[in-house]
Amino acid sequence: MMWRLGFLVVIAAFAVGACGDDSVDIEGLRERLRTLRSGTFTVTYVVETIEKAETTVSDAVWYHDGTDDFPPGLDRLDTSGDRGLRIRIVAPTSYLCRPVEGETRCSVDSCCRPTNFDATFVTPVLEGSGVSVVGSSSETIAGLVAQCYKLEFDLPLARVEYSALEMCVSEEGLLLSARAGPFQYPPVVGMVVNLTAVAASTDVEDDVFERPYPLSD
Repeated sequence: MMWRLGFLVVIAAFAVGACGDDSVDIEGLRERLRTLRSGTFTVTYVVETIEKAETTVSDAVWYHDGTDDFPPGLDRLDTSGDRGLRIRIVAPTSYLCRPVEGETRCSVDSCCRPTNFDATFVTPVLEGSGVSVVGSSSETIAGLVAQCYKLEFDLPLARVEYSALEMCVSEEGLLLSARAGPFQYPPVVGMVVNLTAVAASTDVEDDVFERPYPLSD
């Protein structure tokens, strides 16, 4: 199965430098991503998609509570752009919310897979194979220090649709930036997606995983 991105992302400068810290190897990165999965957070991003020389910019908020018994943890991703506000909640009762005739409405979603940011940026590194770290640096993003990793994937061994990924993750397990692409397969050949955090916290409100709008008729 291919892990596919549904939301698209701000090109952040990624300085590659040598570092002797053990955290720059693939296992060090995976440990930070395990912290992400098991922790709690609220992160607000600027999201940019570059496709066929056109750039689309949107906003996103990713909420997560990995302390809940529900696998893979309670998850919510809000995206807003030209198509309006779209919300995906992964919980014991999951919802997909989007504009319907000028008003936001929700429908019950039977899918319990992680939201798109997890599926695109976290799952291929944490659970996949054929991935290696080829560079690293340290950056401050949204007021937090992050270890940044430049990754390459051995296709088709790595089950991803792109051959390169750059990501910056804080010690607390917060994904503060990521850049994936160019994508290798139709219908998104050449597409590049980027995200950069503008605010990040290890706190999350319990009620964000409840249905925020009425159900569709």
